[in-house]
Amino acid sequence: MIQSNTDITATDTTAAPPTTSAPNILATDSATADSMPVQKIQEAIPVLDTIAEIPAKPAAYLYGHEPAARPSDVATDPTILCAFAIVMLTLIFNFRHIKRLLASGAQELLSVRSRENVFDDHTANESRAGVMLVVQLCLCSGTLLYLWITQSHGIHSSGHQAAAIWTLTALSGVYYIFQFTAYSTVGYTFAPDKNSAHQWVKGFTSSFSYLSVAALIPALTALFYPDISAYCAITMFTIFCIAKLVFIIKGFRIFYYNISSLLYLFLYLCSLEIIPVIFVYSLSLFLTGVDAMPII
Repeated sequence: MIQSNTDITATDTTAAPPTTSAPNILATDSATADSMPVQKIQEAIPVLDTIAEIPAKPAAYLYGHEPAARPSDVATDPTILCAFAIVMLTLIFNFRHIKRLLASGAQELLSVRSRENVFDDHTANESRAGVMLVVQLCLCSGTLLYLWITQSHGIHSSGHQAAAIWTLTALSGVYYIFQFTAYSTVGYTFAPDKNSAHQWVKGFTSSFSYLSVAALIPALTALFYPDISAYCAITMFTIFCIAKLVFIIKGFRIFYYNISSLLYLFLYLCSLEIIPVIFVYSLSLFLTGVDAMPII
């Protein structure tokens, strides 16, 4: 009986093996931990699955970049660029007439003749070229005025720069018409003869023709590089002063007779050369929103 029990006990292989306590790796001394391989130490440390799974970021190429707003400035305005392109193309197609007009304008700006030259008969094509040069000068002046005022006073483009430039261009045209009318009136009133008055007015139109050609480079430079528009405006104003000085010298040669003529020349400089320029600049500040009202 005892033997059978022993055999049953010996043949019972389904019995659970004896339980032994697993060694606590963390509780062992430092010498035992140092002697164990690093991999076994890492396997013995329990890893707590407490970190939430982070969703994978979608690929950037599936969505692209966020669209950025197109910068609103003078160089990207289509109306201003089209205006400059049309003016330049018109002048290129009429370059032959403009060349002849400028060639004869040097004589009209510098010389003072006692009688007219019989060969000074301008054609309709040259007159049309002169009008084109005036339009170009007004456009360049309006653009430079706007860029100079906005840069010097820290005004940022608000999307209405085209309207402001067109307004300043129209103001430049009004200034030219005023000057032409005033010179014609003063010339035919105070000039010694009709020929002298005609030479004085022709000298004014010739000075503006040369000024129009010289103003194109500063205006285009300031248009595409607004950061240096102040230097371009100063360059343009310097050329304007030189053209005015040459014209004033011609007027002095025509109207000066004696010492009393200096009083009339002084009044002429104040009323037709200095005050209109200050008024145009003050009105430009008003039209661009810098000043509440023009100050003379």
